[in-house]
Amino acid sequence: EKIEQAVAKGIPADIAEAAFAEYDSIAEEKDEEGIVRIRFSAVGDNLIHEPIYRDALVGYEDKQQNGDSPGEKSLEDDQETEVEYDFSYVYRDVAEYFQGQDISWVNAETLINDEFPASSYPYFSTPGECGRALYDAGFRIFSLSNNHSYDQGEEGLSATEEFFAKMPEDC
Repeated sequence: EKIEQAVAKGIPADIAEAAFAEYDSIAEEKDEEGIVRIRFSAVGDNLIHEPIYRDALVGYEDKQQNGDSPGEKSLEDDQETEVEYDFSYVYRDVAEYFQGQDISWVNAETLINDEFPASSYPYFSTPGECGRALYDAGFRIFSLSNNHSYDQGEEGLSATEEFFAKMPEDC
């Protein structure tokens, strides 16, 4: 009945089922008064700009030490070669907190996908590595509906949808 009510309000059935399954597992943990307490966190905006891409670029420090200063390049320079990012450093100091919550929500603010190259203002696209780092840091609910949702057009929306379809089931 709960799922039917959620679907009637416009929530996709698979999302409603996953949410209620998570709630039901949490609901088993009632306190001595019979109250279910849920630890919920919400943050935003996870708006990734070029300096963060540069810091997350795998091999960035080595490139700097070798005289190749990626900080002086633009993101467009990276489009010519395949690059790898590691965004775990961004969330390292807060991951334990978010992993300790029952539900952690983040406003992703930008498209997240593995198909489009990283791009910054005014037309954002965030590499999938950032989405996976957010997941590893404990986030399971990603808000994707905002003013940058259409920055890469319909193709960007489709790429983001495909990215999240491949994420673990609890995402």
